[in-house]
Amino acid sequence: MCKRAFALEQIAVTGNGKITYSDKADITNLSRFTMLMSTIRLEKNDVVDCCRKHLLFPPKSTRHLIPSRPLGTNVPLNWLRDLNVPEAEAEFEKHLSKMKVKRLPEGSTVGSRRYMEEVFLFE
Repeated sequence: MCKRAFALEQIAVTGNGKITYSDKADITNLSRFTMLMSTIRLEKNDVVDCCRKHLLFPPKSTRHLIPSRPLGTNVPLNWLRDLNVPEAEAEFEKHLSKMKVKRLPEGSTVGSRRYMEEVFLFE
């Protein structure tokens, strides 16, 4: 279902359709040419099952709600795999302290994505 929904979205985009995303859309003023798609509810076990099978969901299929989101940290994977957690955390903190951080409020757009949580943009 996720792949079919994404395929419909791509058809609309290639046909010069306008795509907007809304969490709480007011559908009372839609034109007769508007197509409204609802999100597909995915359960945690569905996501875990697909991960185990090495299957990817299309963009915007899964959504993670967290209080704040750091973006642009660019952390080397070996820090995430490091079994010496205190050392990895120290490297991570040192890395972040060298970066500029910009705090964006809830509902901000970064690139083509809108974040419902506050965003910390590291540059």
